Amino acid sequence: MVIDTIPQQNCIWDRFFKLDNTHLLISTNNLYRVFTINPSSSKNKYSVTAIETPFIPLRAEAVACDNENCYFFTNGSITKFKIENLLQKPKAPQVFFKTLEFGKKSYLITDGKKLTIPYQGSRNISISFYTLSYSGKEVFYEYSFSTGAQNVWQKINGEEINLADQHYGKFTIKIRARSISSEYGTPIQFELEIEPPFWATWWFITIGICLTTGIIVIIVRYRILWVLKKNKKENDTKIRFMKSEYKALNALMNPHFIFNTLNNVQGLVNRNDKLAANEYLRIFADLVRQNMHNVSKEMIPLQKEIDLVANYLALEKLRFKELLNYSINVDEDVDTAVIMVPPLFIQPLVENSIKHGILPRQSTDSCIELNVYETGDVLHIEVRDNGVGLSAAKKKANPLHESFGLKNIQDRIEQLSIIMGKKIEFKIEEVQETTGQWTVVSIVISF
Repeated sequence: MVIDTIPQQNCIWDRFFKLDNTHLLISTNNLYRVFTINPSSSKNKYSVTAIETPFIPLRAEAVACDNENCYFFTNGSITKFKIENLLQKPKAPQVFFKTLEFGKKSYLITDGKKLTIPYQGSRNISISFYTLSYSGKEVFYEYSFSTGAQNVWQKINGEEINLADQHYGKFTIKIRARSISSEYGTPIQFELEIEPPFWATWWFITIGICLTTGIIVIIVRYRILWVLKKNKKENDTKIRFMKSEYKALNALMNPHFIFNTLNNVQGLVNRNDKLAANEYLRIFADLVRQNMHNVSKEMIPLQKEIDLVANYLALEKLRFKELLNYSINVDEDVDTAVIMVPPLFIQPLVENSIKHGILPRQSTDSCIELNVYETGDVLHIEVRDNGVGLSAAKKKANPLHESFGLKNIQDRIEQLSIIMGKKIEFKIEEVQETTGQWTVVSIVISF
């Protein structure tokens, strides 16, 4: 049998002695080896084991064996060993912890126990141990330094472990040893806990989180208050501007209304209808008085606006006689004395219906209705007429002319919605009913 290399057995073989049919004793330059021929069923055909007992003389002059013993002759003396003892596998060395050096302090280590030390920055940790070996003098060491159950073994030389820049936390430290021919023995271990520094403790982290959260809350709150204050200032400026513009729009309604009314009186005078003209002027005087009183205010009770519309329709009835019929219907649940609306809020809608719906139709059954009612917290104001309708009115209308009153009321509704902070809807639609086709102008106010 030719053997090329034997791992981790750095020696020179010189002489061979037969112990039995499967074992040879090999003399080398440092230790004796036992060469064993393994059974054919074994994975390895042979094995070489060092005899690590210090009691066998090295480089004996002669070696002789019988069935039980092996004799070593050196300098006229004979050393006898039983063959079965030579063939026994060496036991692994035993390892024992000594101390842990950390900073300027030294701590005793007990196998299987827990050691707690304070955090001292990035200082090195030194762990020392010693070994008890009954066989060989040459011992190999491995250690594992981990935070869990998994072992990561690393080889070391000598009986000391040095750990550099160790962080705080909980660790498991294990050490094991073996001789040239033995397996690694059962590792010794202890639990090491390096206490966290004050800035890593739960109470410091909790205080830090609370302080950070408090600062963030204060900053966010200050930012929100600043934005709200800024928005309020901008909104107040915008509302003051809108109120000024709103008053200007209200003021514009007054000369517009008077201009239309005087045109109507002029028409009666031209037709030499003095009786109707006098009655018209009487009602017109009441209207002017009402209008001058109302238009000086931003808001008036709904009842005053309805009274003004009633006088306006009476004037138009005097003018157009049987060509105009009207009705005013106010639901009894509507408190018209409490509900506030801008002056000339409804009258332009009525005027627009007469001008573009009723008059072009020229029929004795032409009718205009004013309906005021509530559904829950929503006020509905409807001006309905059975005139020519939207389509016909648009065909006859001058594309360069836009109803001043209707455009004004739309602008005022948009601004009033912002000023009052309420939802106000304005819409015009055609509705087909059993009594015919109606044009409905609606103002819906959500309180």
